[in-house]
Amino acid sequence: MRNVAGVKAWYQDNKTSPPFDPDGQCLKVVRYARDIGPMYPSAISAAYATPKEHRVYDWADIRSGMIGFFDDPNDGNPYGHVVTFHARTKDKRGLTWTNSVKDNQLVLVYANYFPRYWGDAFLFAATWLNGQALSFPNKPQPKPKPTRTLENLQHAIKDLQDMIAHHRKKGNLRLVHALQRDLEHLRETLKEFE
Repeated sequence: MRNVAGVKAWYQDNKTSPPFDPDGQCLKVVRYARDIGPMYPSAISAAYATPKEHRVYDWADIRSGMIGFFDDPNDGNPYGHVVTFHARTKDKRGLTWTNSVKDNQLVLVYANYFPRYWGDAFLFAATWLNGQALSFPNKPQPKPKPTRTLENLQHAIKDLQDMIAHHRKKGNLRLVHALQRDLEHLRETLKEFE
């Protein structure tokens, strides 16, 4: 897993020539930057799978290298969006690395870009992604865990089933449909292990 300096270097090295077309691939971009394997199929399922103790809601507590989730539950994008926080400017605005702003490029934009231009509200920042605690300066380096394992896939399927049941009870059908789509994707992936 890359540390914060490694993440920043990865974005700089790949900003105009990413290793794949980043359009619509925000979760993949964030995973590649951190060198974390796949687990959840979309930003929205990765967001809702993030343990509460790894969520950061206060802008003042967001640090460079954290990831951030954004979503508009009423738009046509059922996948949500995830970015990497790069830095805070002198006027306290957050800069984020993101995709889908310029064709086939990764760019730095202010965090208010997503609510302002896409209508996607900030959900929270996180210190965890796909079952991995992220590495930060002055913190013990977490031991990376393999993410592409049968056990992790089964865990992700159970997470999504629990999230679907919870949000169905709350009547959040848009989210239920998005999570069901991700669940079907994981069930198809599970067939690769059989």
